[in-house]
Amino acid sequence: MSAFSSELRSARAWLRGPEARLDDEREEHVGACVGFREEGEPRAPFAYPEITGYALCLWAWLHELEPDPVEQRAADRAIAWLARLLERLGAFPGVVPLRSDWIDERADHAYLFDAGIILSGLLRQHRVRGAPGARALAERVLAWMEPRLDREELWAAESWREPLQRVAATRWSRHAGPHLAKLALGLLASTRALGRACDAQRARALLERCLLFQRDDGRFLTDPLGDGTELHAQAYAIEGLWGGARVLEEPRFEEAAARGLRWMLQELESFERTGSADRSVTGHVRGDVRAQALRLGLLLGESTPLFAGTRELLRSRLLAHQLGEESGELAGAFAFHARDLRPRHANFWVTSFALQALMLDELQRRGSIESFDPLALI
Repeated sequence: MSAFSSELRSARAWLRGPEARLDDEREEHVGACVGFREEGEPRAPFAYPEITGYALCLWAWLHELEPDPVEQRAADRAIAWLARLLERLGAFPGVVPLRSDWIDERADHAYLFDAGIILSGLLRQHRVRGAPGARALAERVLAWMEPRLDREELWAAESWREPLQRVAATRWSRHAGPHLAKLALGLLASTRALGRACDAQRARALLERCLLFQRDDGRFLTDPLGDGTELHAQAYAIEGLWGGARVLEEPRFEEAAARGLRWMLQELESFERTGSADRSVTGHVRGDVRAQALRLGLLLGESTPLFAGTRELLRSRLLAHQLGEESGELAGAFAFHARDLRPRHANFWVTSFALQALMLDELQRRGSIESFDPLALI
C-alpha cells in the first residue's frame, strides 16, 4: 500500500483495526465486523454478517496486491465466527446486536442477499489464499441457499426463528428485486472454485430475472410498493449484471449494465449540480452509492462516455466522507453521510466500497485495470 495515497492507507488501517471488528478473545463474537461506530459510543451497536462477507472479499483482493498478516488473521477469525453463527442458528441473522439498548428487527430475519455476499467472500478467501475452513463453510452456505434459489417465487427475507415464515416486503432489501442480481457473483465463484455447473445456471436465471425490472432508460425499479428507485439497489443490479456478463460472456447483460449506469450517473450528476432530485429516487448523498458509482464508472467507462465528465466530481464528493485526524479512533474511516455531521459516524461497508473504488481509480490513472477479476468486486 506504500504506493497508494495516505487517505487510502488510513482507510485500510481502520478496517483491520479494533474500531471496525471484534478482536478480543473474551468476546463472544470475536472475529465479527461491525456495521458502524459513532463518536462517543464505547461499543458498536451490532455485528454484521453481511458486512463481514464484504470484508472477506476485500481482504482477499488486497492480499493479491499486498499481503498483510493482520488482515489474514482477521479473515481467519471472521470465517470462524461465521461458521459458529451458522452452526448455532442455522442461518445468518441480518444483524447480531451487541448492546442491550439496540433493538433491531433485522436480528430475527435471514436475508438471501446476505448469504450470497458471505458466499462470495468465503470463495475469494479459498481461491486467493486457501483460508482454513473457507471452502467447507461456503458449501454449507450453498446448502442453505440452494432450496431458496430454486423456489418458484424468490423470498428476499425470512424468519430464521420460524421456518418458512416470509418477511413482508416493506422496503427494497426485503423485496426480491433487481439487487438480487449481485448474488450471481457468488454463484459464479462457486462454479469456478467448486465445479458446480448448476450454480452458473442459477446465476444466469437471476440475471435474466433482473432485466425484467429495468425500464428503457436504464433505471431499475427497486421499490416493492411503487415505482421508486433506491440508488444503492440500482448499483447492486448493475454490479451483478456486469460481473455476470464478463464471466458468462453474455453481451445482453453488459448492455443492460451500461444502460443502468448511464441513467445512474445522469441522476447523480444532476443532483450534485442542482441539489434537487426526483422524489421517486433516493440515496444520492450516501457514501456507498458514490463509491459504487465511481467504481462502476471505472469498470464500464468505455461503454459510458458520460463518466469522463463526472469522475472527478464523484471522487471529490466521496473523499468528503472520509474522517480526518480530528476524529481520533475513527480517523481514516468513511461516513455514511457527510463527515461534518455530528456525532461523527464511521461506517464499515462505506469504507470498504470507498477503498476499492479509490484504489481502482489510482490504479487506472497509472495504467490499466483491465485485469480486474469481476468476482473480486465487493
